[in-house]
Order: sequence, then C-alpha cells, then structure tokens
Amino acid sequence: MRSAPPGDAAFRAPADADLDKLDNGMPVWGRTIHGPPNATTYWLLYKSEDVHGKAIAVSGVISIPKQGANGPRPVAAWAHGTTGLGDQCAISKALADNTGNAAEFTAVAGPLLAQGYVVAASDYEGLGTDGVHPYLVATSEAHSMLDVARAALRLGSLTGADEQSSVVLWGHSQGGGAVLASAEAAPDYAGELHLRAAVAAAPVTDLVDWIGYLRTTDQFPIVLAIAAGFRAAYPELSWDKVLSPAALADLDRVSTECAADTMARYRGQTAESVVIAAPERDSDLGKRLVAESPDHSRLSTPTLVTHGDADSLIPLKLSQSAVTRLCQAGGPATLRVFPGATHGSIISASALDALAFLKQPSAACA
Repeated sequence: MRSAPPGDAAFRAPADADLDKLDNGMPVWGRTIHGPPNATTYWLLYKSEDVHGKAIAVSGVISIPKQGANGPRPVAAWAHGTTGLGDQCAISKALADNTGNAAEFTAVAGPLLAQGYVVAASDYEGLGTDGVHPYLVATSEAHSMLDVARAALRLGSLTGADEQSSVVLWGHSQGGGAVLASAEAAPDYAGELHLRAAVAAAPVTDLVDWIGYLRTTDQFPIVLAIAAGFRAAYPELSWDKVLSPAALADLDRVSTECAADTMARYRGQTAESVVIAAPERDSDLGKRLVAESPDHSRLSTPTLVTHGDADSLIPLKLSQSAVTRLCQAGGPATLRVFPGATHGSIISASALDALAFLKQPSAACA
C-alpha cells in the first residue's frame, strides 16, 4: 500500500495503478490520520466497482485497536448517514483534517474498538474521489461497503484480521440502507466474507414511498440529492415529472454540496414548487428506484433493524414495511422499535442493543 498523500480532496488512484488488474477491496494508497483514541487510523483508497462493473477507486478509513488480540480480529464495517454529494463531505476528509465533523463515526467506532473490532468505514463511491456520488443507489453502496471490509482483511499485517475473521455490518440512515444492500449482495459479490450479523438503524428503504413522504415535509431538498445521485449512475432516467425545471437545472450544484448547504438554500420554498410529483412506481424511473431500494431481496445474514417512533425524517412505517418484505423474501430480519427516539438519536438509543446483536445475532424474523 502506497503512502504518498493525495494532491487534493478529490484524489485518484496512483497513475500507475491498474485498477482492472486488482481484486476488489485491494488497497492502493494509505496513510495514518487522526482518529478515535486508543486506535491507529488509516485513510485509504481501495479498489471497488460501480453499478456497471467498472473498476473504481473508493476512499475510506480503517481504525485498528491498539490493545492486543488473541487470534484474528473481527471486522466491523460502519456505514455513515447522509453528508451530501460534494467531495468535501467525505468522512475520511473530516478525520484527516481533524475538523470534528466525523462525530458519528467516532461515537460508533469507540465501543466497537473497545470490543476488539477493526472498524472499516467507506466514504462511498464518488465522495472524495472522482465522479459524482451515486447517493442512495443501493448497488453502489453495497460494493463500497463490502470492499472496505475486504480492504481491512487484505491489510492483515496492520489490522490483525485475516480471511477467517468474522465481519459485521452497522449503519445509520443512508448507511442503514447500505447495510441492507450489503447483506443482500454479499453472497454474489463477496461470498468469501464471513458475515456474522448486520444492524440497520433507521434505514433508507423503499425510495418511491420515501420520496412521496419527503414531498410532504420540509426535508424535500433530499429529493434533489437523490435525483443527482441516480443521475450519476443512471443518466438515462428522466426526473422531469418529479422535479420542477428550476430544480432540474440545480442538480449540478447539488452534486457539489454538503446536505446542510442544500437544505439551507431551499429554506422558505414550498415542497410542491420543487418536487412537483412523486415518482410513478411503474415508470422507468420508479422501477429503477425500486430495484435500487435495499428491501426487495433475500438477506444473507441475520439483520436487526432499529427505528425510533419519533423519527420524522424516515417514518417508522417504512421500516415496518421493509422488514415485512424482507421476511417474506426468506431472510432473517427483526425490527426493534425505540419509543421516543428520533432519526438522530436512534444511534445512541439503540447502541447497546446493536452491539449485543452483533455479538450474538438472532436468525428470527419478526
């Protein structure tokens, strides 16, 4: 793994790194950065692939406990919630710059590291690297997440993990959806990984239903981010029946912003003037949104979905419907509801349950 630093926030793999010849998850660049206490943290680039099978470089971080280990260390892949589509929104950049904007990662990594896990977190495709981030495109997120877990195994001399290490998945919001997508994709995409358990906190699931819900709230600018992300992966899809002409013209700017900046620019506008209609499920766009929603296939590993009944961003009913679909597909999925928990507080509210499930998963479906 090379140690030469990147030239800027959006960095490429080294010019002489032929990604096509590398296995998925192979690290191609890395250096130590600021990270959680009592851990050594690396900023890295690793090989992955996009939704069309093209080789790409994705950035992320890996934190390794400083305490000793008896045997191979397990790996916990963490998937973060929405930060935006701009390269400056990448979690690895926040850690590298020590700006304090990676609090979610640090809060989750701490207890995982204390339990002996190597913690691997992807920025996702296009966040901090070339191209536009395919926001909420499940296939892309699954590839990025599974390959950062592979990277932790391939760096065994540094991490203390190896091919026999167990792997667990944990994520929130966008990352919760990435967890579900990874648990579905793993048998075909990364069948060699020993996936033990997965936890999805307040996950993004059915995108058609969620866009319809967002259109009724002041969180409607998220729909523009979804459109910009899907346009990056599937430019042939038309959003002109969903977004206003002005909103469509704004997608290039949304593709370069952090989520908070997009939300601030649209403050004071009405949802109906920006998101003019919900996607039709049987349209080409609707079919693609369903296909890239991580709740329509069979899970390959025991999965816990946690959700607060006070969540106003992703309502509880979406997780209830998702778990029903996942169980009907034959996979082990369990929903646990936390009274009073909001979209933001569900991580802390469910952390003890999540850690216990990752340690001793249940294959029940409920």
